[in-house]
Amino acid sequence: MTKIKLLFIAAAMLLYGCSKKASVATPTEHFVYISDYTYQTVVIGSQTWTAVNYNGPGGEAYENGIDTVAQGKLYTMAEAAAVPLPSGWRVPTANDFTNLITSIGIPPTDAPNGPPILSLMSTTGWFNGNGNNTSGFNALPLGYYGEGYGGVQSFQWKATHAVFISYSTDGNTPSCLDIFRYAAPNDEQADLDYYVVLPTDRASLRFVKDN
Repeated sequence: MTKIKLLFIAAAMLLYGCSKKASVATPTEHFVYISDYTYQTVVIGSQTWTAVNYNGPGGEAYENGIDTVAQGKLYTMAEAAAVPLPSGWRVPTANDFTNLITSIGIPPTDAPNGPPILSLMSTTGWFNGNGNNTSGFNALPLGYYGEGYGGVQSFQWKATHAVFISYSTDGNTPSCLDIFRYAAPNDEQADLDYYVVLPTDRASLRFVKDN
């Protein structure tokens, strides 16, 4: 076989390989820029959520440990309200969290919600069984800082609870979404807790916008 034929075959194979590679679809990732940080986002139902916890100025890492800073710090209500957000984005209300959980098939009730919760939970970090994160929300079990037994404030519930700041339907009263898994599989739940959070309480922070 002549050199010219060999070069022609090699060129044809290269063109075929390039065209085949170009035809492979790759997932499109979406991001939002907040407080000098870039955050990945995910579309769930009729809304777009930040898919990682906020990690901007202020806040405190769980037990002030540097190992959890990269996963997102815990923020007070005042710190959450002070974050400068791009147009359309907001700190979620209780209605936003209701839309989130009902869009993946979870009833907003104070009862065990079962397997759909796993789609919100991250694939690492959970005590006695991780989630599958098929929703892309990626809830990390970073616990919260608040009043515990005896009225003493402390860091609590890491590895079993992912607590997120929200506001009630009137947009003013603090509340939270608590995604948790206790000591046994099939005991996972998402609670929308409508209570007045103390000014010193801290929880993970996400943002949302309507599509």
